Amino acid sequence: MNILQRILLVLALGFILYFFSERVFWSFWKPDETFGGTILGVIFYSLVAYAIILIISYFKVNNIYSIFITGAIFGWLDEGLLTTTLYGIEGSPFPASISWTGLAWHALISFTIGFYLIKLYINKNQKTKLVLLSIFIGLFWALWSIFWKSEDPSLNIPFDGFLIHAFVSSLLLIISFIYFNKSIKEFNPRLAEKIIIPLLLVIYFITVTYPTNPTSIVILPILLVLAFLILYKNKKMESDNIFANKTSNNYFNYIILIIIPIVASASYYLIYNLKIVFQSNLIVYYVTMPLGFIAFIYSTIKIFNKSTYENKKIIKSRN
Repeated sequence: MNILQRILLVLALGFILYFFSERVFWSFWKPDETFGGTILGVIFYSLVAYAIILIISYFKVNNIYSIFITGAIFGWLDEGLLTTTLYGIEGSPFPASISWTGLAWHALISFTIGFYLIKLYINKNQKTKLVLLSIFIGLFWALWSIFWKSEDPSLNIPFDGFLIHAFVSSLLLIISFIYFNKSIKEFNPRLAEKIIIPLLLVIYFITVTYPTNPTSIVILPILLVLAFLILYKNKKMESDNIFANKTSNNYFNYIILIIIPIVASASYYLIYNLKIVFQSNLIVYYVTMPLGFIAFIYSTIKIFNKSTYENKKIIKSRN
């Protein structure tokens, strides 16, 4: 795999994470959003995505529990490095901000559901589960978008605006999944890349994040070290990572993902025309914020439980 192919692969994962973390979160193109700003956002997500690929490979991330812990690293890098919401914002003060949105959205929704489960169902050719998951994501997207109309200033986005945004971004999502699944097994990063990418993130932290919020010098390293120690335990128990798993060549599985924008757009159409407005964001927050903490603690317990890996070996030997 040459350097251009490696860049495209990292951009593919970067967009997958960007789709669920930004496109679904913001629901549509913001009035002040620019093309250049969108491209820059994908690039930043891709830098983090590169680090995530290295983490998955090195720590042998290959089960739902280590996936969530890896997602926590992704979420904390996004909210504690690229932005500073990890350290507390209005409506979600510290330490609740550790979960919202790092664990509650990025680790749970973007990484575990959006990346891992979709990739898993595609690779295992589990069409029914993929259909149900796509319907769920579409419904969630539409219901989440309701609250933007109640914000100040209100984002009263017409149906056609939602429709175009949903289908364009979802088409790019499908293309990204196709390229990523096709190419990841051939990914062979050079030593220089393994040094340069993490170094760029460190430089960004020192020059941008720390001056913006000095508490980041304590909070972010503690959280990241904790997650890495948990993954190190996983590394000693696992034999391989998710990238070594069999990949399905059935392209119909990718087409199933078009259900996401279809369901999201149809639901938004009903919501918009029935003039339904309520603060759906509060429902998501009060459910997923504590759930993020619970999922992190539960995943940690399962990784430190030997039976987690013994049961997995038994199931694998039967298959």
